Parts: sequence; C-alpha cells; structure tokens
Amino acid sequence: MGFIKQELSYVNHMLDRQNADVFIQITSLETGSGGDQYIIEYKGQKRFDGEEGKVSYNLEPNISENEHRTSLLSNIEKALLPFLLKTSVKEDVEFTIKKDATEETAVVDPWKSWVFNLRANMNLSGQQVSKYTYLNASFSANKVTEDVKIQPRIFYNFNRSRFTYTEEDGTVIDDIFDITSKGAQLTYVKSITDHFSAGFFTRAEEDSYSNYDLSLSFQPAIEYNIYPYAEANKKQLSALYKIGPQYNNYIDSTIFELDKELLFRHSLEFQFTKVEDWGSFDISLQTGNYLHDWNLLFASIQPWIELNVVKGLSFNIVGNFRWIRNQINIPKGDASRDDVLLQLQQLQSNYSYYGWMGISYRFGSTYNNVVNVRF
Repeated sequence: MGFIKQELSYVNHMLDRQNADVFIQITSLETGSGGDQYIIEYKGQKRFDGEEGKVSYNLEPNISENEHRTSLLSNIEKALLPFLLKTSVKEDVEFTIKKDATEETAVVDPWKSWVFNLRANMNLSGQQVSKYTYLNASFSANKVTEDVKIQPRIFYNFNRSRFTYTEEDGTVIDDIFDITSKGAQLTYVKSITDHFSAGFFTRAEEDSYSNYDLSLSFQPAIEYNIYPYAEANKKQLSALYKIGPQYNNYIDSTIFELDKELLFRHSLEFQFTKVEDWGSFDISLQTGNYLHDWNLLFASIQPWIELNVVKGLSFNIVGNFRWIRNQINIPKGDASRDDVLLQLQQLQSNYSYYGWMGISYRFGSTYNNVVNVRF
C-alpha cells in the first residue's frame, strides 16, 4: 500500500470508503497454474455516482514481489482512467497502446494445462537441552480448465522432538519423539453446468499421530452452487455432498477393540461467501457420520466476518467450533504424559474450538496520502 500511495500521488487516498469519490475493491482467485486472477472492481460515489466496472488480469505463480505490485498499480490506474477523464487531471493524462496489440486468441499449450510442483522444506530449532526437526516434502500436479479440475498430490511429513536432561542420580536421559505421516490423494471435479459439478476425492495415508498404519478412502461427490461459478470471487452459496467407503488398518487397537475395519461415511457442507463494499462474510457449515452408526457423527461451523459499515468503525470475527463424536481411530488405553504434553497422538474429545474477535475505531483526518518509513 505504501508503494501504491507513493505512485498514485495525483489522487487523495481516504481512510474510509464513505468519504471517497471512487471505491475500489480487489479480490482474487487461484488459477490452474498456481498463479492468481485479480479482479479490480471500481464504483463511483458522490459526483461519480453510477459509474462502475471492473478490470481483471492474471499473474504467473513465480513472479517477484516487485512485478506483483507494479502489475497491481498498472491495473488500478486503468480502473481510475474513466474518472480521471472527468476531472481537470485529464489534460495531463497520456496513454499508449502497443503497436502489436491484438485481440486475445487461442494458444497451443504443449503441457495441456498441466502444472507440476515439487516442494521440500526443513525447519531446525533448539538449544542445549532440546532440539526440534521438521521435514516436509511433496509433489503435486494441477490440471484446471473450464471443464475439469484434476489435482493429484503425494506428501511426506516428519517431526522429531529431542530432549536431554539429567536425573537426580546423575543419569543423563536422551528422549526422542517422532511423528510421521505420508500418503497420496487425488481430487477430480467435472463441470456439469454453470451451477452444478461432480467428481470424487480419494486418499491413501499412514499417520502415526492419528493411529493409521494405513487408511484408504474413496468418496464420490456432487456440488450445487446457487450462484454461477463465474461469480465465486464475490458471492457463493453452495452445497457439497460426499459419500463412500473407508478402510482403516490401525497401529494400535482402538477404543472399539478393532485392529482394522471397513466403513462407509458421508458428509454435507454448506458454504456461503459474500464480498461487498461494507466488508466480507464467509461461513461454512459441515456435518457427517459413519453409516453403520449414526451416533458417530461430527458437525462444525466456521465463520469469517469483516465489517466496516460505519466510518472508522471496523469489526472482525474468525472462529471454528467442531462437535466431534466420530473418533473411531483413538487407541485404547490412556495416553501417556509425553503423548499429551508433546501432542504425539490424537486424543479423544467431544469438541474443539478456536476464536478471534476484534473491534477498532479510528477518527481524525480523512486523508491517507503520506508514506513515512523512517525508523
């Protein structure tokens, strides 16, 4: 924002949208290549009331931060042009069109819309008596077109905690605790209409934290969106239903005295998203259960609300509450003190939650032009 304020020095930047002649809202969606599509929507207010439109552009996934902000600035200026031509600034406006500029035409893609990503991360930290090591590696691919979305992924995670301490008799103890997970997953989605899609999720994994020596699942899915998918950056009201089998082979026997089992489960998720001048509202509701026992169910609600209705007054709330009754994978017996404190295994619980809420009120000068980075 500092860069944009410095470069757009011919306009006044207002602290509150209600005081502005032009309100610009920027949203983005991820593209199939891993980049982003940005949509800049502009709306005239006060003397420009009734003037509105949008500018959209795509960014490649590997561009630099400077290329990102320069492209954003250029497209914001395109959005401001209709308004500038109605002010005295129009005498100073200049623009150029490249001589080789042509209408966008179809291109031949030798990769057939496939994008591949190899990733590896390592994190080390510690001191004399404790050390932590985290490794993560993954390979993923994406093919995203208007008709289909295919997303395979292979992953590996390793987390080690090491503690050295001396007991009262002088014995030096060196404890090592590991958590590992690895697996593969595939998501396939087929576009049926502007509102309807179908496909499946499948996954195979090993996870020491969740007590899975092997877990296999396959879930066909259907989704219906009341609004056209083309409007997903601004509004979405969708219902997603999944159903299918799951085979589990456990590391330790579970609380149900089982070493392995084949089950069927289903879930239903509602997603509502709305982005407006006054802020954004996003909430998801999800529920599901295992079909052999409807008491083995879960439900969750996750709101994300950002409001800026009154000048200077903003309100934010983010949260998640999960009601958990489907933990069929919990090992039998009591968890050890180490397991609890170091979170080495999943623990039985009827619910989980987190929440964040904030409110702020700002008053004073309505202008927001100056950038001062000293100190």
